[in-house]
Amino acid sequence: MLNVYFGSADYDLERFMFERAAERMPEPVIVMVPDQFTLQAERDALDIMRADTLLNLEVMSRSGFTRKILDSTERPAGIPVTKYGRYMLLAGIIRKSSNDGIFSEYMRGSRAMRTSFSEMLNDEIAELKQFGITPDELKLMAGGFEDSVLGMKLSQTADIYDEYQKKTAGSFNDSDDLQRAAAEQMPHFARIRNTVLWVYGFEYMAPALMELIVSAAESAPEVNIVFTGEFEEKSEYDMFARMTSALRTMCARHRTDYSEQHVPDEFMDVRKPRVSVVAASDFYSEAETVAACIAELVRDRGLRYRDIAVICNDLDVRGTIAARIFGQYNIPLFFDSKRSVMQEPAAEFICALIDCAADGRQFDDVFRMLRTGFGPIGDRECDRLEMYCRRYHIKSGRWNAPFKYGIKEEGEDGLAEINQMRAAVSDFISAFENLFTDRKTVREKTEALYVFLRDTAGMYAKIQDASDDLEKRGLHESSEAASQMWKIIIGIMDQMVEIAGDEEDEKEAAKNATLTEEELSAKKTKEAKQFQWLLYITVAISIVFS
Repeated sequence: MLNVYFGSADYDLERFMFERAAERMPEPVIVMVPDQFTLQAERDALDIMRADTLLNLEVMSRSGFTRKILDSTERPAGIPVTKYGRYMLLAGIIRKSSNDGIFSEYMRGSRAMRTSFSEMLNDEIAELKQFGITPDELKLMAGGFEDSVLGMKLSQTADIYDEYQKKTAGSFNDSDDLQRAAAEQMPHFARIRNTVLWVYGFEYMAPALMELIVSAAESAPEVNIVFTGEFEEKSEYDMFARMTSALRTMCARHRTDYSEQHVPDEFMDVRKPRVSVVAASDFYSEAETVAACIAELVRDRGLRYRDIAVICNDLDVRGTIAARIFGQYNIPLFFDSKRSVMQEPAAEFICALIDCAADGRQFDDVFRMLRTGFGPIGDRECDRLEMYCRRYHIKSGRWNAPFKYGIKEEGEDGLAEINQMRAAVSDFISAFENLFTDRKTVREKTEALYVFLRDTAGMYAKIQDASDDLEKRGLHESSEAASQMWKIIIGIMDQMVEIAGDEEDEKEAAKNATLTEEELSAKKTKEAKQFQWLLYITVAISIVFS
C-alpha cells in the first residue's frame, strides 16, 4: 500500500509524519530522508515524539536504506565505487577520448577546464542513469538534431556514457547501480514485511527512487510519502503533479494499492511569521545585532539555541566575525559548511610529504608537514628547528648533512640537539622516498604508502589520539570529523587500487586522478618527477573534502 500525503508549506508536515508514525509503534518504522538530513530528522523525531531514545523508529538516508537492503539480501557482482571513484573513471575515459569532437576544447584545455567538464559530465551521467536513459537512447535523441551543435554534444556525451557503461559493467557499481539492485532485491528483504516506511524531505524524485519506493510498497504493510505541494494537476509541467502521476502509473504496473490524501488541517501552522529588517553599519555591528536578538529569543521566549539558524552567504568573511562576536555572548555556533582539504591535518600531511619528495625538501613543504602533528618531532622541537632554519636560511640541499651554523649562539649541546631533530626529519622523509624505489604499479605503491602511514608515521594512532583530545575539550563535531579521516583515506586508496591497480605508467595514472587542482584550496599541486603517481592520492583526497 502506497499513501501519498501532501500539504502546502504552512502545514507542519514533520509533526504530522512523526505523530502518525508513533501511532503504529511498537511496530518497526523506518523514516527515509535525503542523505544530508538524517541528523536533523532524528532531532526532530526526539523533539516531536518527546522521547529520549528512538527504539522502534530508525531514520535512514536513501543510500543507507539501499545498503541495508543489499546487506540483508545479495549484492550485485562488482566493486562499489563512490562519486569520487566515478570521477576517476570518467577522467581516464575523457583523457583517452578522441580530441576531434565538440568537447575537444575542454579535453585539451587547462586542468581547471578539464576538472569542470569532468564534474558536469559526472552529474549528467548520474542523472541519465536515475532516469533510466541508456547510451543508445541518447544517440537516438542526437539523431533528431543532426548537423546542429546540440546534436554533436548529445552524440559525444553518448559516446563517453557508453564507454563508461562498458568500463563499469561487471566490474564496478556506482550508487545508481546499487539503488536499482536494491529495488530488485526488495522481495527478498525480510525486514520490510513488518516495517512501516515513511519517506520525507524529497522535493523531487527521479524514476529510479520511485521504483525503489514502489517496490517497498509491494512488501511492506504500509509506505507513506509526504510531499510539500498541492494536488492540482493544472499543467503537465507541474513537478508535483508529474511525480504523483508517475507513482500512480508505477503502482498500477506493480498492482499495488495507491491513495492520495491532503494533510489534515489540524497540522496547519497558524503562527504568523514576523520579519524585521535591520540596517547595520558594518559586519561587526551586523553580527552583534544578530547575537543580541538570539540572546533575547533564548532568554525571553524560551527558545533553544538549536532552534535558531543564521543564514549567511559569505562565511569566509562574516563567519570569522560571527564566531568572535557570538563567543562574547556565549552563544554556541556550528558552521554547516563544506570543509577544505587543507583544514584536515591528515590530508595536509600527505600533500606536504608528497611535495617534500618531489621538490627536494623545500622549507615551506617540510614545515607544512611537521606542523600537522604527524611528523617525527613534536611541536616544541618543530618551533625550535623552524627558528634555526629561518635564521640561517636552510635550503633543500642542506638537510642531508649536519648543520654547522650558530655554534656560538646555540652552543655545542644546543646545535647537537638541533641536528638530532634534523636527522629525525631527514630520515623520515628518506624512508618515504626509499619505500617506493622498486614499486611499479599503482597497487604496489598504494600498499607501500599505506604501510608508511600506518607504521612509520603512526597516522592511525595519532588520529585517534587527536580525536580523543578534541572530545575531551568539548569539540564534538571536530572530534567526529577527525576520527573519520583514516577511514576516508583508506577508502580512497581501495578505490584507486581497484580502478587503476595494475597500471605501471605512473604519469598516465596520475593524469587519471588530477581532477581538481583549484579545489585543493587554491594550492597548486606540483608535478612530482619520479613520484608523479603520488598526485593520484593527493587529488583524490582533495575531491572528498572540496
